[in-house]
Amino acid sequence: MEVVILITLRRLNIGTIIGNQLGVQMLNDIKKNVDKFLFEDDIKTRNELALKLCENQSDESYEAICTVIKRDISKNIGTLVYCLGLFPPEKSFLLLIDVICSGNFESANSAMDIIENIEYLDGDIAAKGFELLYEKQFQATENWRANLIKSMLEMYD
Repeated sequence: MEVVILITLRRLNIGTIIGNQLGVQMLNDIKKNVDKFLFEDDIKTRNELALKLCENQSDESYEAICTVIKRDISKNIGTLVYCLGLFPPEKSFLLLIDVICSGNFESANSAMDIIENIEYLDGDIAAKGFELLYEKQFQATENWRANLIKSMLEMYD
């Protein structure tokens, strides 16, 4: 009986060591991809990296995607907004509102789609979102953007 227990414990330890090594390797891969993603100028490569980052659902990946969206909000960020939808959307609510108010047509409509699927939102965050939308509704110069903002404000009724 002691031999069987010893062998089982050895196998568990080896499995734990291998698992820890894989975890460390995965974290290193995430860090490398985040670093490449943050400074990638080619949109196609950036989008491929963003999709790869979404696979692991790490906080580092999420923060990197948010950083690039904030930095490039008026540029081609449709894939990045799509990636936000792969994370818990409540977490991104205020950023999604910024995209609706400042992003291009594709990204703003994608942000709206994600927001429409939020099931629960903290009251303080919802109130902050309302303030942003209310303020931005008078600054919207494109009809499609004004309509999106109006639709968002109607969700508060």
